[in-house]
Order: sequence, then structure tokens, then C-alpha cells
Amino acid sequence: MKLLIESGLLPQCSWLPWEFMKPKVSEWGDLCTFTVLRTSHKTRKQGLECDPQLWCEQILSNLPKIPSILEASAENGIINIKLEKSPEICQESPKNLLQFDPIGHISSCFSEKFGTPRQSLYSKYARGIVVLKNFINIDCFEGIEEYSHVWLIFVFHKSSHSKFKTKIKPPRLNGEKRGIFATRAPHRYNPIGLSLVKLDKVEDRKIWVSGIDLIDETPILDIKPYHPVDSLSQFQCPEYINRPIFIYQVDFHDYSISRIQFIKENFTLQFYDNQEDWQEIIREVLSQDPSTVHTKLKHSVKVI
Repeated sequence: MKLLIESGLLPQCSWLPWEFMKPKVSEWGDLCTFTVLRTSHKTRKQGLECDPQLWCEQILSNLPKIPSILEASAENGIINIKLEKSPEICQESPKNLLQFDPIGHISSCFSEKFGTPRQSLYSKYARGIVVLKNFINIDCFEGIEEYSHVWLIFVFHKSSHSKFKTKIKPPRLNGEKRGIFATRAPHRYNPIGLSLVKLDKVEDRKIWVSGIDLIDETPILDIKPYHPVDSLSQFQCPEYINRPIFIYQVDFHDYSISRIQFIKENFTLQFYDNQEDWQEIIREVLSQDPSTVHTKLKHSVKVI
């Protein structure tokens, strides 16, 4: 870095140090991230011309030839360097022979579990963006726009139960229990989920989807297109599954509408361009009553 500054390829400023992070998945290797973008903000305040991407390219082109560097890339003023796995840091456990690298994550309109639909496609206004990681080639998306729906295989990364439960209480059984494998509860032996979503559009490394039931930053393991064979003409399921879902009528008070308008005028909404769509996602979530079984039983609310 010092040589690049002295040669005039980088500006005279206080550069941030390398940031080392231990990976959670051993196959990732040791990941180094060097942030150029924040440094460019500092130089901009000093009145200096700055181009973070150009700086990244200069740094990458002058990296020493180190065998342990497997991959180096730059995007939006951030350099990511993937190093060879370090046995001192990443030691595989015999009981974790199967390990998977998430291919990306979903940026979701839902920030927490409460209020997130219990099944996908329950709310057509529930929107999100699947963002691929840098090491995934965008050619993987070729042909996916020909499908209307895709399956997302993901990780329940915020499943808070440390103890596995053999039986759980499905929301529609009013407190009755069922075996975990007879439900879609997130507290499983392996916290893996499957969700069918509508594919709205594809842009660069991103897939815009709707009808989601995933919270923000959910790791995505794989994407598979919906196939006609996924829809069976004959199948069997418990009687309670076929019961109609009780939908509450949701009306907005004038004060609620004024607060929505205030937020719309003062904050940027990533997934909603107009107030009507925003009101509809709130209406859809509340009409299906996101309360837990425990809360409904406590307040003697009948679950249908």
C-alpha cells in the first residue's frame, strides 16, 4: 500500500487496515476484506477526486503473487480476497461431514420472524431480492427468466430454539401437537427450509421475487425452477390443512394512514414505490393474524 501511495496511484490519506474474518464454513477458507469505499468518503470530504473502483483495480493489479490467494475480486469499492483454507482456523468436525456454502442471501421486506407469513405465496405483496455472492458466476441465471416460479432452499438462520423438539403445535390446531416431521416448523434437526416464490425479474446478480415467507438476510443454499411435476393431481394431507384460513378484515384508521404517509415521505422503501402497495402488505399480514399459538390460547382466541 505504501508503494502505491508513493507512486501516486493512490491518494495520500489514512487507509483502513485489512479486516480478517474467520469463516463459519470451512470450505470458504480464510476471507479477507479490504474496504476502499469508506476511505474514498474521507478523501471526498477533503476535496480530493476519488474513484473507489479504480483504486480497487490498482490494488488488485499490484497484489503480490501469493499461492494461498484463490480468488480476488472488487465490487462497489470493496475488495474481497478468498484465501486457501487454514487448518489452524478451520478444523472440520467428524460429525459435520456435509457442509454447504450459501450461494447468497435474500434481502426481504420482513426484518423479523413475527409478522412474516407462515407459508410462501400467502401474501403476493411480500417482496424480496435474492442476491448472489461474488464467487457465483451470473451465467448460472441463464434461462431462469423463462420460469414464473422458483424454489428457494434456505437456512433457518434465526431459529432460536437450542433444544430440538419432537413435537410442536401447528398454528391451525389450537394447541394440539404433531410430530416435527409432520409440520413445517423451523426448529428441525437440520435447519433447512424450502419455499416456493414468484419470480418477478432478473437483474445482474439479483432475482426479484414475491410471495416470500423469509426474513431479511436469510442464507440461500440453492435455487431450483418450479416444474409441472411439482404439482400432483392426487395427494393426501390431514383434514386440518384443508380448512379455510380465517381472514380478518383490516381497516386503517386515519391516524395509521397519516403515519404511513409520514414514513413514506421521510424514509426510503426498498420494495414499495407507492403507499397503496405498502398498505396492502400490512393488510395481508394482519388479516392472517401473525400471533403465536401461545398468544391465541392465552387470550382465548379460537384458531380456525
